[in-house]
Amino acid sequence: MTTAPLTNTLACVTISNPAPERQADLLRLIGWRQAAEGAIDASLEKLWGIGPGNAGKRFSVWHSPGSDWGMIRVVQGPDRYPTRQIGARWSGIEIIVMKDIDGLYEKLQKSGLFKVFVPPTNYDFTHVGSNIHRAMVGRMPGGTHIVFTMAVTAPKGRAFPSSPNDVGHIFAVHLVAKDFKPSFAFYREDLGMPPYLEDHLEHGLWHDTWSLPDGTPVDLGTVRGNVPGTGRGAIEMQGYPDTVIDPIAITRDKLDGGSCIATYTADDIDATFKVVKGNKQATVLSEPMAMAGAPYNGGRAFCFLGPSGERFEVAERFVP
Repeated sequence: MTTAPLTNTLACVTISNPAPERQADLLRLIGWRQAAEGAIDASLEKLWGIGPGNAGKRFSVWHSPGSDWGMIRVVQGPDRYPTRQIGARWSGIEIIVMKDIDGLYEKLQKSGLFKVFVPPTNYDFTHVGSNIHRAMVGRMPGGTHIVFTMAVTAPKGRAFPSSPNDVGHIFAVHLVAKDFKPSFAFYREDLGMPPYLEDHLEHGLWHDTWSLPDGTPVDLGTVRGNVPGTGRGAIEMQGYPDTVIDPIAITRDKLDGGSCIATYTADDIDATFKVVKGNKQATVLSEPMAMAGAPYNGGRAFCFLGPSGERFEVAERFVP
């Protein structure tokens, strides 16, 4: 049974990188700014459920100016270079571009900070009520993939994400689900996140983008938090056969390389924790605990592993 929505905004995606300074250089290049920084102390490691030193000594939080959502937190850790077409768990992020995506492509190409996977290409999802958008795909320092997306047409019945900046915030984090249907049900039914796009693909541009053989079944399902529209962040869930997913082992007390934590805010953190704790598909890593300093600013937060082993953080507030 679907519950009331228990999460709100996609506040942040944490990215582990062996060279955090190169990650910062890429974010500066696209016009983002550092919003906060701090020490990774024992309380933060306890919150994330990781061992001492696993994420380095310091973190930095970056944002598209004016956006206190869809941010990136950079920590030090392993890189992610998949040996198969599709990365496991939090496989990448999608960032909104408001104009001149082709010019951004040229800038990124020249920088040496962005390995182009697919140049700007038009993708048509009008058959499922979405829109035509122009997107490019590449890998940032450390190996996590980024999709930069600019609207070409408007979707039906909703506004496409927007930003006051040429390059805006993260509007979707990509989750590769080991078992698509139960994972999608966990977010949609148990956490109550409203779905707004579902599709099944076996050929076409998606398969060309990710070098998938024709006939490979791909399931897509996108859910959002309890916020108006879709611009404040969604989970784009993707289901694939095991044969194309990178077999990156889940290590409970270590962060994945690359995209490793998705952080959502919640109005009632106790209600959210109660649902997670009672769900057999989730593994609790920490109970709600007060966190001093930015970006938590004294609010409580907790972490769990989702159905596919993805690390998910829920926070009362996340403001740099």
